[in-house]
Amino acid sequence: MFDVIILNPLTNLLIGLYFLLWENMGLAIIVFTILIRLLLLPLNIQQIKTQRKIAKLQPKLLELQSKKDPNKLTLDDINLVKETTVGFFGGCLFLILQIPVFWALNVLIHDISSVNSDPNKGGDFFNNRIYFDFLKRDHSYIFNTNFLGIDLTLIPSQLDFNQFSTVIIIVLSLVFLSQYFSSLLMLRMQDLSAVFNKNKKKKKIKSKEEQEREEMIEMQKKTMRFQMLYLIPGMVVFGAYYFSIALSLYWIVQNILGIIQIVVQYSYTKGRIDYDKMQEILGYKLIKNLWQKKN
Repeated sequence: MFDVIILNPLTNLLIGLYFLLWENMGLAIIVFTILIRLLLLPLNIQQIKTQRKIAKLQPKLLELQSKKDPNKLTLDDINLVKETTVGFFGGCLFLILQIPVFWALNVLIHDISSVNSDPNKGGDFFNNRIYFDFLKRDHSYIFNTNFLGIDLTLIPSQLDFNQFSTVIIIVLSLVFLSQYFSSLLMLRMQDLSAVFNKNKKKKKIKSKEEQEREEMIEMQKKTMRFQMLYLIPGMVVFGAYYFSIALSLYWIVQNILGIIQIVVQYSYTKGRIDYDKMQEILGYKLIKNLWQKKN
């Protein structure tokens, strides 16, 4: 079932792009990633909207979590929790659908590596999946997996010290940085939402219980920030260490496209791009002000 619904169609797409793009596997994976992103774009837009909504409601949700007695929850509180929970799982649909695509690409790259290393052993991997005769190749065909001087079928964990080149270190660093800046941008969105909500509230004298609740909320925010900025990128790099470089390329392109989409989607108002808002999202004004104060 997995082969018929996901693996075979994606095999035809990737191999078709490979021969269309001058038999360059790196370019094929980049265009493949863009097409997958466009296909899942409606779900991804909904995911970003959901994350923004949850970010705005987060202080209220954390306040509800601090209530030890569930009987004190009002009907509005319960509806808020239900709405947020449903929205959260709906927003995760984009990530869930990425899993079979990622795994199918991993299988494809593994099969390509098998074909290149032993054509007689792996020659039928693709011909059995290909729908079109003009894409089929005989057993002696060798796929070009070299991209920018590196073999995309290489798996960093299987290389010894002498083979572990600077290029691979750069690739793993790009995986970390792309994931880091993607997470940083999402946190930036949440910070802007929090500032907006804070400015709308009237200042009042806070009780000791309210102050303790705010301290707990701040502690949870710091924990979440650490997880998003360092723990998740670190886990992604750990995973990239055990998968082929082709999968790292796919992930880097996905993150770059995600960063572009977040900036455009958040700055798109009244049918146009608000460049002032875009600069605010990217922190350009903040950096500029800090630079002016320093000098």
